Amino acid sequence: MRVRDEFFLFLFLVSPVRAEIFDPSASRALTLAEAYQLAIRQSEELAQRKDGLIELEAKISELWSAVYPKIALRHSEFLQDSQQRETSGVSGSFTSRKRPETRFTGRQPIFSGFKEYLALKAGHAARKAAESDLIRARELLYQDVAQAYFDLLGLQKEIAIRREIAKLTGERLAELRTREKIGRSRRSEVLAAEAQLAGLDAQIEAAKGDQAKAQEALRFLTGLAEELAPGEESGPAAPASLEESLAAVKKRSDLETAREELRIAEFEAKIAWRAFWPTVNLDGNYYLERTGLQKEIKWDVLAVAEIPIFQGGALRAKVHQAQARRRSAQEAVSLAQRRAASEVRSIWSEFVSATRVEDALNKAVSSAQANVKAQSEDYRLGLVDNLDVLGSLNSLQETQLRRQEADLNSALLRVKLKVATGGVDENF
Repeated sequence: MRVRDEFFLFLFLVSPVRAEIFDPSASRALTLAEAYQLAIRQSEELAQRKDGLIELEAKISELWSAVYPKIALRHSEFLQDSQQRETSGVSGSFTSRKRPETRFTGRQPIFSGFKEYLALKAGHAARKAAESDLIRARELLYQDVAQAYFDLLGLQKEIAIRREIAKLTGERLAELRTREKIGRSRRSEVLAAEAQLAGLDAQIEAAKGDQAKAQEALRFLTGLAEELAPGEESGPAAPASLEESLAAVKKRSDLETAREELRIAEFEAKIAWRAFWPTVNLDGNYYLERTGLQKEIKWDVLAVAEIPIFQGGALRAKVHQAQARRRSAQEAVSLAQRRAASEVRSIWSEFVSATRVEDALNKAVSSAQANVKAQSEDYRLGLVDNLDVLGSLNSLQETQLRRQEADLNSALLRVKLKVATGGVDENF
């Protein structure tokens, strides 16, 4: 029997965990890059932002129309109660029962303090802000996909490892029961193994519940309906240093959005001031049909200049509002920059710590493997009992479980660093 135990221990030490969570034919293999591309196509939020960008493009076209002439064809019919007979001359032109008029009307803005051009610049800044906002939404989507991806991968690995522990414990329990019958094992050893196996079953069921939620989260993001089987992923490469990360964060898309929103506020403040400037417009008419004295007059032009003198304080109030929005936008830029830098420093510190944890757990796994070998040798010599060997196997598997969790956490932190520094490429 001890020869069988040693052979089993040897197989366990040299063989990777092969426990399957799903039927491979029923699950869909998926890479992180593929999951991200699927999520981009599936995301309604990104679609809404794209529609918002199209709306801004249309708004810019609308702003351009403010500097173009406005031309319209207008026809009017003036009817009045006239008790007098139709006469010619001056009197007839005013007392006629019916006076039709058809004309082309036109208006051309000549000068308005260049408010239209400032509004156009603000519109272009709004479009750039929307483009940057869309880029940031894609980056944050990448982080959400990576989180769901690694959560599911980690739970599938956890279930595989715990099933392997349960398998080993079950086989040891069967052996202990056989040994108990012939008086070579104590009843307490059997009960301890049974309790350990029941605890493992509970842990597996809890992990399966978490896995079901993780499956749904990833399916929701990608739009897939099958059971998903993420592959081994190490995540993107980490930046070389904290300084490199802090230098990269200055170009992050959400910071660019804040800067463009500040430009919009500056343009709006200028527009508010220009309301005090005079305006000049040119109105013209070309008549196709007229009656009365003006019948032979085919066109007229009216130039209108206007200088605002008193508007009840409305213009100055609008200036103060615009200036307050500009100051608020300046503070928003400063806050966004400090918050982004703080985020990068925090994630970098966590990443450095996770790297050290990985190194320590790699050493712990090596020590646990050596302990299993030592325990199996002591068992062969009769120095330890079956539960001691089982305990060493469980310790090895738990250490391996912690290491794979640390590996996935490190990979996720590399993703967060990439997102925090704004380095996500849609086609990475």
